[in-house]
Amino acid sequence: MKQRFFFQTGYILRSDRALGRALGRALGRALGRALGRALGRARSPSAPHVTHGGFGEPALPFLLSPQRGERGGGFSKFWRSFALNCPLSPALSHKGRGRKALPLLLCALLFSPLAHAEPAAEVANVNLCFNYGCVTRQPVTFDTPRLQALIQDLRHTQNAAEERARLAVVIGRLYALAAEQSPIGNDKAGNFADDGVYGRMDCIDHSTNTTAFLRLLDERGALRWHKVLPPARRLRFWLSQHFSALIETQESAKYVVDSWFVDHGEPAIILPLDDWEKGEGPDV
Repeated sequence: MKQRFFFQTGYILRSDRALGRALGRALGRALGRALGRALGRARSPSAPHVTHGGFGEPALPFLLSPQRGERGGGFSKFWRSFALNCPLSPALSHKGRGRKALPLLLCALLFSPLAHAEPAAEVANVNLCFNYGCVTRQPVTFDTPRLQALIQDLRHTQNAAEERARLAVVIGRLYALAAEQSPIGNDKAGNFADDGVYGRMDCIDHSTNTTAFLRLLDERGALRWHKVLPPARRLRFWLSQHFSALIETQESAKYVVDSWFVDHGEPAIILPLDDWEKGEGPDV
């Protein structure tokens, strides 16, 4: 009788095809019921359903049963599919070990639940602050497609100067996107044109938010030529102080990224730190 090996729940069963399938089904049902009950208890009723193409069909039909412990649900379909479709005689025989085990591995990956899982979309959240001195805080969320488009634009830069030029525009765009969920669209350049308006921002608000935007971009690999530093402060004549976000090149040259100088959504002003500390920047 022709012999075949079948892998089932960690055991190797050497038998004919009919016996292997029968034992595979029995073990699959038992394991599926046990795991189905465990998954049914752990799964929250409010947990989001992973779907294909938005049509409402489960992305993992053999992984989660519609009801806890349902006959034939859980992992039993996986184990049965594996047993029926992945004969192991060439892979586990003494003569077949080595290169012939590769088809077995590929087959296991094909029928693995992990192979059918869809990656969850990454959510980008920033806790904005406004109304001068970060008195008010409000979280905003950037949707993945628009954020990714800005990130890709930065990744294509060829040097630090080009990255700073594009970064100024990207910071303005992030403020514009954040205004869709918050009142910061009312902000104007400086501290006089928007005095008393809800959503206004002073240099403390701007330096905090812009630094958060820069870190958001840096964490996603968008900045190739700069790293993000804590906000910088300049003090002039011992009477006034001003804050700005700060970045540094690979050659240790520091630049401020100052969005306080411009109206909402416009490209930020990027200046060498030394010039900024001397008072450089638009007169607002």
